[in-house]
Amino acid sequence: MKKYDALRARRLMKYEQTKWRITWSMITGFFVCVRFSQYVDQIGPLGVVDVSKTSEYTEIINIVATAQDYTSNSTQLTPKADQNHSYRKTQENSTGNEARVDARSSEQQTILQESQPLQPQDQSRQQGILEDSQRPQPEESRQQMILRESQPLLQEESVKRDTETTRIDDRTSSISTVETSTTSGNEKDGRIGMESVEETPPLANGTSSSSQPLKEEEAEVTTVKQNEIAIPPPAVCTTGGRSDFCDLRGDIRVDPNSWTVYYVATSENDTIHLSPENGNTSSFSVRPYARNDDPYAMATVREWSLKMVPPSDPDLPFCYEIHDDAGVIFSLAGYAGHRFHLFTDVLVPLFATARPFEGEVELLATDYQSWLVPLLKPITGALSRYEVIDIDKERQGEKTHCFSTLTLGLKGRHLKELSINPLQSPYRIKDFIHLLRTVYSLNKTTTTTTTAATKPQPPGDNNKSSAAAVPRLLIISRKTVRTFTNLRDIARMATGLGFRVTVAEPSAMQDLPASARVVHSCDVVLGVHGSDLTNVVFLPDGAVFIQVVPVALEWCARTFYEEPSTDMDVRYLEYRIGREESSLAGEYAEDDAVFTDPASFERKGWGVFKSIYLDNQNVTIDTQRFRPTLLKALAMFSQPNRTFNW
Repeated sequence: MKKYDALRARRLMKYEQTKWRITWSMITGFFVCVRFSQYVDQIGPLGVVDVSKTSEYTEIINIVATAQDYTSNSTQLTPKADQNHSYRKTQENSTGNEARVDARSSEQQTILQESQPLQPQDQSRQQGILEDSQRPQPEESRQQMILRESQPLLQEESVKRDTETTRIDDRTSSISTVETSTTSGNEKDGRIGMESVEETPPLANGTSSSSQPLKEEEAEVTTVKQNEIAIPPPAVCTTGGRSDFCDLRGDIRVDPNSWTVYYVATSENDTIHLSPENGNTSSFSVRPYARNDDPYAMATVREWSLKMVPPSDPDLPFCYEIHDDAGVIFSLAGYAGHRFHLFTDVLVPLFATARPFEGEVELLATDYQSWLVPLLKPITGALSRYEVIDIDKERQGEKTHCFSTLTLGLKGRHLKELSINPLQSPYRIKDFIHLLRTVYSLNKTTTTTTTAATKPQPPGDNNKSSAAAVPRLLIISRKTVRTFTNLRDIARMATGLGFRVTVAEPSAMQDLPASARVVHSCDVVLGVHGSDLTNVVFLPDGAVFIQVVPVALEWCARTFYEEPSTDMDVRYLEYRIGREESSLAGEYAEDDAVFTDPASFERKGWGVFKSIYLDNQNVTIDTQRFRPTLLKALAMFSQPNRTFNW
């Protein structure tokens, strides 16, 4: 129904526009005939008006120019209506157009009123005109009738015309203002360049500012040429990174029944542009999950097709729901159930993709996870003012969703984990962390700073004044694998060095809001390499992150946490355990390939490597060997806090 209502509204607007043009043409012709009939005696023997004796000729020309101005501008009253726009937008455009039409009438009324008193310089000529005015004029009643019928239009027209008249006083500044506003409007439409100069609206006297031979205008045109920006194609698909995605603008229809996105071509030359290959195609496929280099993860992600079709294509689905805002299609398959991959593969790229729309965006989730979406609602709610749509479920009613702007896939995925590609997004990982702090009300922005903290505190010291200055250490314990087997010894040593120690049980780390508040309240986080360390994104600025690295997991520790921490304003420390601190020492000899050549197991496949080093290894910390690492972390808090500006 929205499509037919919008079509009916556009036809009604065109009918009203045509009616007003015809009415004004009739009024203008009548006024010109009456004026020339009244001043026929002012025309000399050669048929030339004596301008030195009368000013009415100028008034008549003004009337004609005003009518031409209205007629020429009336063609611009109705903006182009897109076939996917809702009826609500059409009503708003119609209301705005009527206001602009009505606002143009009052200046015409002013000119008519000012042209009534006639002041000829010749006394006899004035007497003759007065006598003629006393004679019965059969056309006078017709003139009054036309004026009375057009009175509402003339009264409201004066508002617009008076405003334009004040702008003529300073022609140069007026032209600059018009060109500047036109350029700004074109920037919103994605059109910058000479088009902004050619479409400059006419001035109040009926002439176009582009026809005025002014130096200021020439300088403005030169500036526009120099600042011209290349307009991206309406359909661009980017490949080659860790995430394929397509940016689309135009008539876009999402068909969940066939998992296809239809892009309706506006001409025969339209194609889907491929970047960075600079190629063209009419179809493309995307798995909207940001981990292209992992075939195991991508095999579980549903593939979506993008097809460019003409408007007459018989397979083009009808729009069930037309969306005014943009749309983003992303997947919750792959490793989305894993805390680390949920952030680095889904949430961070989703932030980079949806954040530029400032909430005016619809999130369409394929491979929908009913248990996961409610947990993410605080974050998705900060990115969109709508609920996440289970686009796969829409297949049941064959509900096609239509957009004018859509991103198929997730952009901003960096080769570095927990990071944003600066070439694809204006945002950084610190912007994402700032969003998390806002969502979960994390108000602590910096860590504890104290000079007294470098001195060991006696166990059991209850001095509140000194305790308030002691850094807080959070030890993240694991439940099954890669656990601390001597957790109490570690906590006792840390307390003796001057930390206030808190041990986070595995159950407490499962709840995302609870783990965010716990981690954000601490100054130092200590844990064995694993997904729970993803919670470092909740640390305050200047906090210390200590990662305990088991045997053969050096590359995992560096890739997943060490490199990303440099962009988070977190100070990173690392403790690599020795062979005797690993539980593998009790199962394998010292000269076994497990210790001497871990890469050989990696070459056998990720499953073999994971079964040995990730799923079958626990840690027993040598407290004396680990002591210098804690002292180094403690010494960092004797330095003044750094200030970070978002």
